[in-house]
Amino acid sequence: MHSCDYLIVGGGIAGASLAYQLGPHARVIVVETESVLGYHTTGRSAAMYLDFYGGPKVQPLTLASHDFFQSPPADFTDIPLWHEEGCLQVARKDQQHKLDEAYQYQKGFTPHLQQLDATAVYNRVPFLKPDHIVAGIFDPKAKVLDVHQLHQSYVKQARSNGVQFWTDAQLFDLHRDGGQWLAETPKGSIKAEVIINAAGAWADDIAAMACCKTLGLQPKRRTIIIAGYYDFDVPDNMPIVFDVDEEIYFKREASGLLICPADEHDDVAGDVQPHVEDIAYAAHHFAQMTGTEPKTIKQKWAGLRTFAPDRHPVIGYDDYMPNFFWSVGQGGFGIQTAPAWSQLAAALVMGQGVPEHIKAEMAARTATLDDYSPQRFG
Repeated sequence: MHSCDYLIVGGGIAGASLAYQLGPHARVIVVETESVLGYHTTGRSAAMYLDFYGGPKVQPLTLASHDFFQSPPADFTDIPLWHEEGCLQVARKDQQHKLDEAYQYQKGFTPHLQQLDATAVYNRVPFLKPDHIVAGIFDPKAKVLDVHQLHQSYVKQARSNGVQFWTDAQLFDLHRDGGQWLAETPKGSIKAEVIINAAGAWADDIAAMACCKTLGLQPKRRTIIIAGYYDFDVPDNMPIVFDVDEEIYFKREASGLLICPADEHDDVAGDVQPHVEDIAYAAHHFAQMTGTEPKTIKQKWAGLRTFAPDRHPVIGYDDYMPNFFWSVGQGGFGIQTAPAWSQLAAALVMGQGVPEHIKAEMAARTATLDDYSPQRFG
């Protein structure tokens, strides 16, 4: 029989970052079903840091994470966690009003945002289909994150503080026992004061095992392909390119172009694989934007982005089941919010106040803890 203060279920970015925050203060065990930590959603992320992404309840956590990514603790990593790549949102003539609305919304928290006319857009991305795009908005400070380095640094530092990570340790039973939680895994039994549900697409399954009310979390499949280059040059300084309706985005990779149709298909928790029609959809939208079909597809994969019914984060103690904490609903923004998300979750787990830098960002966007609490679902 093993024992701990906090048992975290899930070894992806949500579980690893929270283990890092809690490790110096308590005994922590992380259990992970797979043999590799971060195998599912974390390991399949496209890894972007975009201020506007996720909406007003996500932005406080994104913006409050900025300084950690910019200047991580001295012992956290000696490799930069991000680099600037820029982000360009573009619009056809029929999308111009949406681009104008996006600019008015985003400039409030992205003051360096720039409006571009068609000529400026084509100067940055010359292989777009001629006369297809009429305008764009450009964020020169949008970043690409090193997901592997971030996740592994969280794990390494958590281990240095005594956190245990159990892989190949799927929970097969979880129940209350004498005022504590008793968890059963193939590697042994664990008694814990608090269960932290950071299981992503499997989070409702863990809740049901613990006899908690499930939240209606929905995993949604998203597809990515890496396509070989074409009969045109890709500028070395090309930004990430979105269309304003988020029907497609693409960015430069060492081996080609990463293309995503920004799809959201309801799916179930599992080792999700790309569907043929979604791969075709990605190629089709790219051809609409550029007039060129991909010549080769070097890689393809799919990942699950799991949302709460209102698409807001879920961070807090269950309102019925004692000592059952939720840290789920990361959707497509779990990586870019990880530092602040884990700091907020750790503070709530330990019954402390909201960290001041997070509180300030929440106040600026009228976000409250009630917006994140699982109790909002009744």
